[in-house]
Amino acid sequence: MKPMNDLEIENAILEMISPINEMHSNQVFRELHVNKSRYNRIRDKMIKENWIRVVERNGRKYLTRSNFESPKFENTYWTKIAKINCNSYLKHLKDNNKPLFKVDKNKKLKIGKNQKRDLDGFFHELDRQMIVYIRLVNAQALGLITPDKARQYQKICVEFVQERIKALLEDHKKFKEEIKEYAQSQLRMVQFKI
Repeated sequence: MKPMNDLEIENAILEMISPINEMHSNQVFRELHVNKSRYNRIRDKMIKENWIRVVERNGRKYLTRSNFESPKFENTYWTKIAKINCNSYLKHLKDNNKPLFKVDKNKKLKIGKNQKRDLDGFFHELDRQMIVYIRLVNAQALGLITPDKARQYQKICVEFVQERIKALLEDHKKFKEEIKEYAQSQLRMVQFKI
């Protein structure tokens, strides 16, 4: 099995723990099958950033997920994980020592395997924000959310997508046209993954 990166570990921790029921930190660690010092570093970072909460009793740490519905997290839950994921993909794409695109001998645009994985993951996160946007339309139509709240959350989704695309194009100025062409080719074969 391929080892998890830090982002995957963070997401696994968030999926494992609940905002209501406490879970012993060592139990979370055992289920992840990762290095203990790495787990502790990631867990402590998540506590510091208020993703998870910790309660200590008798020298033992118990974890719960932060309640993102509280006013402190209002308007951020839908984009918080996507932001971490997109930033990770952008970092991988930027740090990779290979060019994002190459032109093969037949003058066809080619993208490397790792760059394709990261670029596809990046666009997938943006697609998920647009799914949230549409769900807000449904929620408003069903009377589950006020029109003002729906517009407010939809604006966050749109701004998130625009900011991330701007960052991608800024990081890869040399490949702006290739990125647009690649994104356009992906739009022709729309896939919904949730």
